[in-house]
Amino acid sequence: MILKPKTCAVRRLGLSLGVLAAILGTGHAQAHYSFMTVDAPQNGTLVGTVVSSINDSGQTAGYYVNATPFGAAYSGFTSRADGSAFKTLSRAGAVGMGASGINNSGYIAGVSVDASFTATGFVRDSSGNYTTIDPSTGGLTSGYSEAVGLNNMGSVVGFYYESAPSASNPYPPEHGFLYQNGLYSQVDVPFGFDTELDSINDFGMMTGGFYDFSGNAQGFIYDPHTGFSQVFVPGFTQTSVSAINDMGQYLVGGMVVDNNNPTGYDTSSFLYYGGAYHPFAAPGAISTAAYCINNNGWVSGYYIAQDETIHGFVAIPTPEPTTVIPFAALSAGVVLRRRRIKRAASKQPTA
Repeated sequence: MILKPKTCAVRRLGLSLGVLAAILGTGHAQAHYSFMTVDAPQNGTLVGTVVSSINDSGQTAGYYVNATPFGAAYSGFTSRADGSAFKTLSRAGAVGMGASGINNSGYIAGVSVDASFTATGFVRDSSGNYTTIDPSTGGLTSGYSEAVGLNNMGSVVGFYYESAPSASNPYPPEHGFLYQNGLYSQVDVPFGFDTELDSINDFGMMTGGFYDFSGNAQGFIYDPHTGFSQVFVPGFTQTSVSAINDMGQYLVGGMVVDNNNPTGYDTSSFLYYGGAYHPFAAPGAISTAAYCINNNGWVSGYYIAQDETIHGFVAIPTPEPTTVIPFAALSAGVVLRRRRIKRAASKQPTA
């Protein structure tokens, strides 16, 4: 099972544009953030936690990974921004699941896997009821699917493979999908292949990634009025756009091959606003992956501490420089990476 970390459900204006500008600054000014660590309860087997999404009221959704004798076990969760009120999600018949997006009504998008290792997307309402999101029921040829993002209008985005990944065919053709008004639509970029949709805001703008015809992972933004635009970050050969809010701020992950790095590549996260890309990193961390930005400018994702432990976070814009809340002590684990750059880098843990 391949679970995507993050993705963002973006919502109605939580701040006026004037207040937001005061927090974030104008032009190329750099915002400061206060980071709060979010960790799943420690039970001796915890590998890491990812805060995939945060809505405008500060409710989060994500997943955590535990090590088992049989591999990695994925569990979805919700919590408050500070990690309190932590609740593990459950779905009848699911042996693994992850939450990817949450909207202002508390609806959650994600994926669950049953005992036969069949993965399908879902939307969970605020009462805990699950609706299956499966493009194959809407006339699309799907052997594996994940619901990733959703907005306040009830639109859901994600991706699907034409057939289930296997040892002989680990990367079958992939497409993005939009589920809207009870109908499924296939979404593909016109300048590449293997499209994946990661987020949708309330104006219908969508973000995600694809592979260009040279095999590089690249990010894009789709605007209903202007179509697809590829996103390039100076100095990075590969990108992925994880989220966009209603003010047009978006998060980008970048990767560049670096033979001097033990992993063979370097990755960074950026927040785009004011016409520029601003590096986004948790102080003291060796790596930061930002996956969601809500309409208050709050960002969620995960970071890797100096001891190589993996922690979810929520970062809040502040007027003064601050530091990360002290890193919690967790057992060393694998690095959770975006699935989008799997071929050029590494795949996420699988279960």
